[in-house]
Amino acid sequence: MYGNTAKAARCLAEELTRLGIANSIHDLCRENISDALRDVFKYDTIAIGSPTYNGGIFPPAETFMRAIAARSVKGRKFCAFGSYSWAATSVRQLAEQAQDMGFELIEMPEDIAGRQPGGISFPHAYSPEKCSMHAMAEAIKGKLA
Repeated sequence: MYGNTAKAARCLAEELTRLGIANSIHDLCRENISDALRDVFKYDTIAIGSPTYNGGIFPPAETFMRAIAARSVKGRKFCAFGSYSWAATSVRQLAEQAQDMGFELIEMPEDIAGRQPGGISFPHAYSPEKCSMHAMAEAIKGKLA
């Protein structure tokens, strides 16, 4: 919407690359969803970003999650991140959908600001102080070991 989630996603991709973890990043607002779905089958871990939009998940991210569910994808690790202005609900809702699909949630360290089950929420504009993509990358790495 305003680029904050995209900025966080790029930071996460940079951190994962720095840790030697193969990754790909997709802009669900601008790309064909089939490109992102291809990578769901390529990788065993999904990290998705979505701002809270009208009290829920931003529509392109919601559509992506429904597409994953429709393909009966199983056995993935999952975490989410996203911005909010008045209600931090998208990350929680994404984590609930992932659990409904049988995915294993990747929990963030307890001392991380904005920690929620299965992810991190940050208010308004992204900054590393509000949302540690380094901590998320480390949590992902811990699940890969």
